[in-house]
Amino acid sequence: MDQKVPVSQQITESWRGWAEAIKTSRDEESTNNHGVRRFGLEMQCPYAEHLLSGRKSIETRGYALPTPLLTKVDCDSDGYAEEVRIDILESKRGQDGVSSIPDRVSVLTIYDCHDDGLKIEAASTPFLVRKGWCTFSYSFRYTTREQFEADERKHLVTSHSGYGWNDKRPIYGWVVGTSGVYDSDDKDSKLIAERRMRSLFEIHDKMEDQRRKLGAEQIANLSTMR
Repeated sequence: MDQKVPVSQQITESWRGWAEAIKTSRDEESTNNHGVRRFGLEMQCPYAEHLLSGRKSIETRGYALPTPLLTKVDCDSDGYAEEVRIDILESKRGQDGVSSIPDRVSVLTIYDCHDDGLKIEAASTPFLVRKGWCTFSYSFRYTTREQFEADERKHLVTSHSGYGWNDKRPIYGWVVGTSGVYDSDDKDSKLIAERRMRSLFEIHDKMEDQRRKLGAEQIANLSTMR
């Protein structure tokens, strides 16, 4: 479901960085990755679980999924189909249309999802949980209330929900392709998510992110000394 973010967010669907998303091609013996950016989608509990279990086959948002993040039937140079896998980042259940997640947030990999939300060891600040991944085959815009409500069993948004049909705002459907659940994440991995556009985040390794920031600070210091 879509959530509000600061108006100051400038990245749009035409951002060139989307085209640098990691693409995964798989053959019988190995999995190969191409690209440099790893993206994730924030979803509130329990909708993340519904998507990963296959119960939710359409994700609804107020904007189209950037085209480079769609998985098409294209093949790589070796003839294997390439997927753009988007991590599913689960957040606590909250108020419809209101994000409780800051633009920069830690990503945890040890989780326990209950009916009343997420309970995670030593979690006292906002966080996201990397639960699995999915691909989206295409996105489209709903044009009528009837069309939207006819898909209720696919997107699981009821007519009484705050995310339900509204004549004053657009609603897009992102059709889920394949999906998988992370059941053996590296417990020592330290990840950080940085908001790129609304509920789409770019995921970094925290140590690499710190080294990158340190390098930028050193360059800035050198320039001031010249």
